[in-house]
Amino acid sequence: EKQYQLCSTFTTELSAYSSAGRIQNITRALEALDNRVWMPGEVFSFNQWVGARTVENGFGLGVFINEDQQYDETVGGGICQVSTTIYYSALLAGANSVGRNAPIEIIERRPHTWPSVYIARGLDATVSWPHTDLKMYNNNHTPYFMNTDIVRKGSKLYVTVEFYGMPLPNGATVRIETETIQEIAPGEAEYIVDTKNKYNLALNQEKQVSEARTGYTVNVYQIWNEPGKEPVKSLLTVSKYEPIKAKIYISPETYALRQQQAAQNTLTA
Repeated sequence: EKQYQLCSTFTTELSAYSSAGRIQNITRALEALDNRVWMPGEVFSFNQWVGARTVENGFGLGVFINEDQQYDETVGGGICQVSTTIYYSALLAGANSVGRNAPIEIIERRPHTWPSVYIARGLDATVSWPHTDLKMYNNNHTPYFMNTDIVRKGSKLYVTVEFYGMPLPNGATVRIETETIQEIAPGEAEYIVDTKNKYNLALNQEKQVSEARTGYTVNVYQIWNEPGKEPVKSLLTVSKYEPIKAKIYISPETYALRQQQAAQNTLTA
């Protein structure tokens, strides 16, 4: 036991605009993961270890990104910050892709629809019960011990994840670098006819329901440092965030009027 030591630690800051429900969900997920023992040969599954996000399991309403690429609320929303913090802490402990013979092998990890505010692009790990998961395999011969915490410092809250276990061989340390290799403009806004009168729009009135977002392609590199040797830099992941057009609703009457005006302009031209 004396050989075990702190392998990695990572902290993310909660947004100042975090709702009480989001803080509740993050706290609940951290409680489910705190002081967990991750045995050699065992798969860490965020969804299995945290469990279903239900009111009965202590979760409340929090923000998430829905299928329409908009912010929405759902029970358990916001805990992706926990999975992201775990993921990055695992990277610092030497985690790499399956087949790389790393101490931790990443089986499943997906980025969000757009980059998160609490971590650099390419380093987030989204989760959603029960289909989207963060899964990693303990490829060591010894266990890891996970400590998690949420701490208030002044007016701010911080999420911390620590991994304890056997250190990397030969005194090695790991650092992570990101490189944005592509930015993609979102293009012109997408207009949607409000046929169900969801927004009760008057003639020529518009309702923007989502903002335009730039797309990115991000390379993430892991740099392995051993004393007395040249650092080894390897490509870890390529994360793609597709560009998103702004979505604007208009009434059927507005749509018909604009179609008529466009036809007249065509004839005049």
